[in-house]
Amino acid sequence: MLIVDPFISSHAVDENDNPAIDAIVKEWGRIATRIGCAIVLVHHTRKQQTREVDAESSRGAKALVDGARSVVALNRMSPDEADQFGIPEMERMRYFRADAGAKPNRAPPPGKADWYHLASQSLGNGPMGAAGDSIAVATPWSPPDAFEGVTTEHLRKVQAIIADGDYRDSVQAGDWAGKVMADVLGLDLSTKADKRRASRILKEWKGNGAFAVEHKADKKGDMRPFLVVGRLAE
Repeated sequence: MLIVDPFISSHAVDENDNPAIDAIVKEWGRIATRIGCAIVLVHHTRKQQTREVDAESSRGAKALVDGARSVVALNRMSPDEADQFGIPEMERMRYFRADAGAKPNRAPPPGKADWYHLASQSLGNGPMGAAGDSIAVATPWSPPDAFEGVTTEHLRKVQAIIADGDYRDSVQAGDWAGKVMADVLGLDLSTKADKRRASRILKEWKGNGAFAVEHKADKKGDMRPFLVVGRLAE
């Protein structure tokens, strides 16, 4: 595999000239075929500010994206994603994802993006064996699984408590059903990460029929959505 970084340094044409860029891309394609090598052209995007990038964010002529076999877009972890995964704001910029479905071609897009963490690695080049310089190394990283450690027994306990009381479906409600699950699983709902995890688990349980939402009157007589037990856990 040959990585050309950045692509713009491999040619001397106007990067906004579609015919010219098309000719450059096709020449790289011929080289790849001739030498039996995969070629990666690293290219920058237009200034996106806070918006995520995709294939259409590529800077300059569209011919580059059109001529590529596939396009991978790199995006840093967003503040919302950091909250969801429980990553501190100071650490958020060390995480990024590679969206291989930015331009799916010849194969279906992957179900999810590949995440990476920029880990600090000492080069060991200091005097007398000292740590010396450090570099950032992209290492594979997986978002925390909301269901890690959650068992069928946990579900049974939550179902038993929900069936024996009145618990609301809304996360803003004082009698939110997520509080029952938090007690059973030992989650701390005062933290954003655990609160989001509780919401994700409840959403999944509702999706697979373990719970359902039913509108009924609350203590004041107002109709509200409550969580009720659906299919019992086996």
